[in-house]
Amino acid sequence: MFKFARKMEVLWPVRFNALRNDGSGQVDEVEIRIRYRIMTNDEKIVAAKKIEESAAAVKALDMGVINESRQWLYGHIVGWDGVVDADSGDVVPFSQANLAEIMNCVPNLYQAVNDGLWEASSGAPVKN
Repeated sequence: MFKFARKMEVLWPVRFNALRNDGSGQVDEVEIRIRYRIMTNDEKIVAAKKIEESAAAVKALDMGVINESRQWLYGHIVGWDGVVDADSGDVVPFSQANLAEIMNCVPNLYQAVNDGLWEASSGAPVKN
């Protein structure tokens, strides 16, 4: 039996290379799990258009379009698992403010989270 859910959410693994916190300049592949509100087919069409706009905006440094695209992605993220504070080891609770801070501060994370949304929405890994 197929159970139809209008707003489906899924906890999806996201892997990315993260700088070690020891100042060595070395990187480790790490994994966190992001709870996504997966995209509908109509949202995928909108997302494809936003990707085109974002690419042009980055070249032109149009922060308005960049921020709009960023907020669109953040709107599909509703939680996470596996995010801990480097100093205390405490779990970092999910919030939009914490999401924005982490996405801004961690190199490679934005692209991995964006790819994760596409993967979660299609049920398969994105091929580069």
